[in-house]
Amino acid sequence: MVLTHSEQARDLKQVFENFEVGELVDSHGQYDLLGYKELLEELDKKFILYDIAKRGKVFSWDPLLEVEVLNPPRQACEKDSGDLNNNEIALKITYNKVSFLFPGNIKESTEIKLAELYKDKLKSAIIKIPNYGLVESNSEEFIDYVRPEFAVAFNEKCGIEKQISKEIIKRYEDKGCYVFRNDDYNTLKMVKGKIRTTHNGTILVITDGIHYKVESEKHLDEIQKQIKSINPPPPEYNFPEIKANELTKEIKEDKPEVEPLCNEKYFSAAGDAIDHAVDSIYMVMFFVNMGDSDQNPVNILVRKLIEARQRGVRVKIILEMPRDENDFIMWNNEKVYRWLANAGVDIRLSSPQLKTHNKFFVVDQNITVVGSHNWSDTALDGTQNEVTVLIKSKNVARKFLRYFYENSW
Repeated sequence: MVLTHSEQARDLKQVFENFEVGELVDSHGQYDLLGYKELLEELDKKFILYDIAKRGKVFSWDPLLEVEVLNPPRQACEKDSGDLNNNEIALKITYNKVSFLFPGNIKESTEIKLAELYKDKLKSAIIKIPNYGLVESNSEEFIDYVRPEFAVAFNEKCGIEKQISKEIIKRYEDKGCYVFRNDDYNTLKMVKGKIRTTHNGTILVITDGIHYKVESEKHLDEIQKQIKSINPPPPEYNFPEIKANELTKEIKEDKPEVEPLCNEKYFSAAGDAIDHAVDSIYMVMFFVNMGDSDQNPVNILVRKLIEARQRGVRVKIILEMPRDENDFIMWNNEKVYRWLANAGVDIRLSSPQLKTHNKFFVVDQNITVVGSHNWSDTALDGTQNEVTVLIKSKNVARKFLRYFYENSW
């Protein structure tokens, strides 16, 4: 959840009571505002992560999703930071190939600054029109860089002085952009190139990352059906899960093959093993630290786990959960937990009573990868000295699977 400006803090308690929130991103901590102290207490109570948005920061909450903070600038992320509108959070959100721009209530001076900084990077398919469509925002230069196909103009009940400017609507339309507006009593919906009036004031954009469709608010069950059609549940598993009594049986096999994976050699070998999985992947990992870039080696391996699950592979993972809720490892492992759980991966955090320092995974009940490598960029890119072994042996794999169930799962 994004809190675009801190004075909305007092209204969030009801949101937390009705929606599951994993992380709150704020523009700048206005700690002396009414309700802000209570907000922080509520975050602690519900174990919700808290972060401050600063220009240039990128959030990776999903393999196909990039959320980049365009505003506020870093120096504005302070208490008593002046003009609240110009210091609101502005985000560019890209889901696969579809991009959205949420500029908040920034005014023309900040629009021009963003245009100078980002230029063509502002290009977005969909924009929420800044500052209620008022003339002190929505400059020609800003719109020229964004080049939106579709725009949403939101108008709240603020009196005549806050009415959406017809001049601004025409400015977008003259540039070939369809404009939908949300007004006090109805929503205007575009149907086959013509405006139609519908009731309820929410405009819904649904995308699969390649195409998108825009419509006015519907009943929740209808919305859920459409979302499920775009994000179907993961497929059934390819094979039934191995039974506990089978893990105790020895198998006649040739001598195990053992390959040392030193430093950066781990990354390609681990990725290859996951790519070729057809039955199962069982993992216990102390620390998984995803980065901001899609090309970060940890992000690549995590995506491979998701792709394996999408192929019908049974993926079961245990991550360390430290006793200290503010621990760096806890913060990163919880982030990965949410990412993988949302993709249908069977994942758990270990008991905080006993530290889980293991770093191993087992593929297809045959390949065991065990050693010193955590899943961090410094461990995977050769920055640190690490050594792990890859063992091809069904009997060895079964011993690790027994350990997985008896001591971890």
